[in-house]
Amino acid sequence: MECGALWGSGRTISVGPIHGGADPVYTDGLTRGGDTVRARYEIYVVGRLGPVMQHALADLRPEVEGPNTRLSTDAVDQAELYGILGRVRGLALEVHSVQRTDSEAIG
Repeated sequence: MECGALWGSGRTISVGPIHGGADPVYTDGLTRGGDTVRARYEIYVVGRLGPVMQHALADLRPEVEGPNTRLSTDAVDQAELYGILGRVRGLALEVHSVQRTDSEAIG
């Protein structure tokens, strides 16, 4: 089954069947020419994180920007990005936006 564009990229993705509520399996966009694509992301969360939350997310270098907080990743693949977003969700933070800042193909 094909779905629409992936986050405005203009590419379509194919997803496997969803059984028992499992997440879809994305088959496009994870590799480029056989190499895994890693990218840096900026994740903006709503609100100003206090010292405890900043410490919990210290590896993401939180920076308060106006009413929101920016979290910056090192180069990660899609699985790692979803893990980071899971951590953010587990801390009950509201995600405002996610921006890809650059990418590189690694072997």
